Order: sequence, then structure tokens, then C-alpha cells
Amino acid sequence: LQPIRMDSFALAMAAEDLWMDPELVAAAAEGKADTFDEPGPPSVAPGVLDPRIRDLLKSARPNWSESNLDAAGAKLAAIGVTTMPLLIEALAGDLNGRLRAAGQKIFTATTIMELRARAPASAAARSTAKK
Repeated sequence: LQPIRMDSFALAMAAEDLWMDPELVAAAAEGKADTFDEPGPPSVAPGVLDPRIRDLLKSARPNWSESNLDAAGAKLAAIGVTTMPLLIEALAGDLNGRLRAAGQKIFTATTIMELRARAPASAAARSTAKK
């Protein structure tokens, strides 16, 4: 695992996301969020998903297997998130709401937080904030 720097604001936001979403709490309690053992959408065809998205998923969740990464990519593709700019936009909005509306499994609050922390826009925002 790679340590990430977490400030209290990011931690509070993750806790608020969890607290404000009873379905996410229930999914986490049942162990259903971020699990990919159930049949789901087929793997993303090569070339459909921006490879940087898969790299970001792998960076955020280094213990995920290849099939977990494929399933995560497939559910992003199912909601039209196939490029890095679209993923950054989705992370800034309600990614889990879009997944839920499309009948896809949602990401845990931790996964969303890790993706937001590692997304290129996050790095750009942090460097801009320091100036």
C-alpha cells in the first residue's frame, strides 16, 4: 500500500458521504460495495476505456485483481465515463448516484476518496492552492 496524505477535511468529507448515504452504509455493512464476485457487465473492450483510468483505479486500489479492475472499468463505461476528463467530472459530482441510477454497484467512500486524491485534477488543484 502507498501512504497518502489525508487532511482532516478530506476525512470529514468521506465520513459525511458515508453518513449521508444510507445505501452506502448498508452496502458497506453487508460487504457488497466494491465487491465484484457477482455476475456483472462484461469486461471493457480494449480501447474503449482510457488506459489512464485503469492506471488511476490500480493506483487507488492496488490490491484489486485484474478482474476487479475490469469490473470497475466496465461499470464506469456503463455510465459513459470512458475518458479521464469525464472521470474527473464524475468524481467532482455524484459518481455513485450515477452508478446507482444505472443499476451498477457503487464504489465505497474510501474508493471515491482515493480516486479523488489521485486524480490529475486533484494534483493540479493542490498546486494551485499553494500559490
